[in-house]
Amino acid sequence: MTDNSIPDPSTSSALWQDSKPAGPHQQKHHLRKHLPAQKHRRFKPTLSRNGKNHILLYNGCFNPPHRGHLAHLTHAYRHAGADLNVVGAVVLVASDHFVKGKLGCNTTVLLTEAQRERLWNEELMTGGGDGAVDWTWVLRENDWPRIVDNLDMLFEADGLDVEFVRLAGGDKAGVKHVQHGIWGCQLTLTTDVSRPLDFYDSGSGTSRDGNTPKQLNRHGPWKLVQEVKVVKVVKFAAPVEDGTDDGESSDQSVDSKPYRDLMDQKRQELNAKIAAKMAVQKKTAAKPAAKPATKPAIEPAVKQTDKNSRNTRRVWQCTKSPFALRLVTSDAADRLPPDLSSTKLRAVIASNMNHQGVTMKELEDALRPLAISPGILAEYIIRDAEKEKEKRHGDTWPRKRSRYN
Repeated sequence: MTDNSIPDPSTSSALWQDSKPAGPHQQKHHLRKHLPAQKHRRFKPTLSRNGKNHILLYNGCFNPPHRGHLAHLTHAYRHAGADLNVVGAVVLVASDHFVKGKLGCNTTVLLTEAQRERLWNEELMTGGGDGAVDWTWVLRENDWPRIVDNLDMLFEADGLDVEFVRLAGGDKAGVKHVQHGIWGCQLTLTTDVSRPLDFYDSGSGTSRDGNTPKQLNRHGPWKLVQEVKVVKVVKFAAPVEDGTDDGESSDQSVDSKPYRDLMDQKRQELNAKIAAKMAVQKKTAAKPAAKPATKPAIEPAVKQTDKNSRNTRRVWQCTKSPFALRLVTSDAADRLPPDLSSTKLRAVIASNMNHQGVTMKELEDALRPLAISPGILAEYIIRDAEKEKEKRHGDTWPRKRSRYN
């Protein structure tokens, strides 16, 4: 692995066919052979030889996966702290047996491993997570023990220090109990971007007083690892003169007269609005009883927002030797609705399926604000409902004979 890129975990199991490790030249050959499997990635995450590299492990049922899961993953990857050097993430989809045991067979939605895996991959490949496809792999949880053994041998052969960090949801970390040691991870990481935490008040925690998370049972005190101020800006258009660009990037290859006429019309409309605004402000300032205008006649190109729009992202960490929990807080604009969950998504599906004659497009539109890959999910739900209907009516599925018949 001369380029120090992360090998594709989904194909790494094929790198080791014999009982003893292959040589460096064989490793390089196999990696080149499997690179086409990563053709949807724009670049490969690279590992540093100068320090420890961290890779997130995000496991769960994901029945079905929703936008909160994706936001939790991307927020943790981007804001986990510069000291961690997070270079990638692996999403581990729970087995069908585990999901059935947890949710029961009577749940309204019971997706298979393959379906949940595809929902993640399709969302990533179509741009979900704003480039998360470049640093995320989606695998089945039952395959991970075998895959991680192969990866550890590859990392050791290249002299790379790599440690896995467990990314846990808000239900896995609380005041009374924190799930430590999953998959052998010493560090567990969580965020408040998609789910409220019982040990951190996101509302007051983002204020300037630097609110500290609540003390966790049998854990040490919280320590502030990183603090980043987030200041959002609002851009205003400046007045333009005839013959100049109005701020929108235009296609240089277009040279038709209708296009030029349209752009001229847009410039004239914009200049007319600015002139009218300046005239009103000038008239107001001319009145003797009126207070002097506090704003300039023309808004600045960049305007600072008020204090309610200014926020802070903080990274906190506490320990319970030999384990540690890291909290990555979010900016108010990052946060999703707190009630977004797979349970709510299943309820939305059940509510829509109760309506007779619901179409796949109607179901997709209902799922779009909550689900990832809503079109594929709607297809799965409609298809499974049709199969269940056929099974009940005995059209293609014969009724199972009772042992007492």
